[in-house]
Amino acid sequence: MGFLLGVLLARTVNVSSGEQMILLLSGIMLMVVALLSRMRMLIPIAILGGCLLGYIRASKLAVNLAAYDDYVGREVIVSGRIDGDPTLSDDQISFGVEDAIITIGDQSKSLPGKIWLRLKSNGQQLDRYDNVVIKGTVDAGFGAYAATLQQAQLIEAVNAGADPMGQLRNNFTARLAQVLDSNEAGLAMGLLAGQKSILDDATQEAFVGASLTHILVASGYNLTVLVRFARRLFAKRSRLVALILSFTLMILFTGVTGSSASMQRAVLVSGLSLLLWYVGRRAHPVVLLSVVATITILINPTQLWGDAGWYLSFGSFAGVIILAPMIMDLFLLLMTNCSSSDDKPDDEVDHKDLTLIARLARRVGAFPSSLVQILIETTSAQLMALPMIALFMGSVSLTGFVTNIIVLPLLPMTMAMSFMAGLAAILLPINWARVVAIPADWLLHIIIMTANWGATLPGAEIEFQPTLLTVVIYYLVMLVIMMALKIITNHNFYLDNVIE
Repeated sequence: MGFLLGVLLARTVNVSSGEQMILLLSGIMLMVVALLSRMRMLIPIAILGGCLLGYIRASKLAVNLAAYDDYVGREVIVSGRIDGDPTLSDDQISFGVEDAIITIGDQSKSLPGKIWLRLKSNGQQLDRYDNVVIKGTVDAGFGAYAATLQQAQLIEAVNAGADPMGQLRNNFTARLAQVLDSNEAGLAMGLLAGQKSILDDATQEAFVGASLTHILVASGYNLTVLVRFARRLFAKRSRLVALILSFTLMILFTGVTGSSASMQRAVLVSGLSLLLWYVGRRAHPVVLLSVVATITILINPTQLWGDAGWYLSFGSFAGVIILAPMIMDLFLLLMTNCSSSDDKPDDEVDHKDLTLIARLARRVGAFPSSLVQILIETTSAQLMALPMIALFMGSVSLTGFVTNIIVLPLLPMTMAMSFMAGLAAILLPINWARVVAIPADWLLHIIIMTANWGATLPGAEIEFQPTLLTVVIYYLVMLVIMMALKIITNHNFYLDNVIE
């Protein structure tokens, strides 16, 4: 926590190099003292030491990013490498560029951070990791991007040619498109590899309105599904084999999808959880999330300065692994304590004698436990993410509470059937492969229909722009609620594990 606070301070406070050295040594000394003593009263000392180290890690980067202000409003030439998959929409292609070199006349300067660009596609095929040269006018950045270039002009593009995982993904996509309709194939690749560019604009907008875009961007949920499947399949036979297979799937999946904020979080959380499971240890989810958040910011401090994906990823995941288990326990308590009246057996209790909470508990309890868990986890994730979505996007969707309950139970089977369809398209004649792809086609079509339906519901897209103070107050209230739930349920978080 202290490290993250220090990174935030680095954005607004600047000190000399000599003072930075003093702060670095002070931070190291405070951390060493706190770690060696292991006394709870020294936790504030550890937080202060982490704060100093976080400031030192990000202060120089913050100064270098400020250099972009000198280029705002000026026409420049930017050369760099495409970061992530370019997005095509309305004949416009947009993407981020890292390792940027900005040139004005004869002067060139290498700057850190990422630049967001948009230009007309003109049929140009750009891929992840391609080296590009772009001409345009620099505008202010947003989120994790230090600057933007709107309506830029592509001067040169050089295919990287050194991304075997990307080539494998493109070949698989081409094969899958031969046995599925274009939208179904696009959704399948969104689930399997985070490649949503095949989907048409109307369908992508429907997924936004239905609050289902997280399944199109190779989110941590998709990776967790794979890891859970591998661990459960081999855990009873060999823990080592389950561990190796799970890590192999994580490496392959990340290589195919790229490293987004959500994927970094998912890999670290799943990887640490797997290692703890293998050695028979457990970690509190608050500690786990804090460690993972610190590692991701240590790698890239700019994520803490406005990366919506980073905040949404950690916020929604905190809802799943912290808030949801306590709500589940509260529900079980209600089922146990409110399902009967006057110590009578349940089958002898008149429905009219039950309280409203008891009636609700009975009705919800009639659903399968897996559906109840998905309902609670989805609601918890939405509650933790909605304020940040409103803050960053200026709008919220309330239909996600409904659409996610329908779609999420279908995802594991849909991903498996989609992979089988693509594999059949590679190994079998096309006519036979189309037969194998029928289950995947049905499941994918159901998800698309759900998105289209959800986007038409009232509350699908409500304009709402809260202030930062409102968001802070909201999360303080949520913190109080979670503390109350902890007291009421006495939930033991050490018995939870995201990959079990």
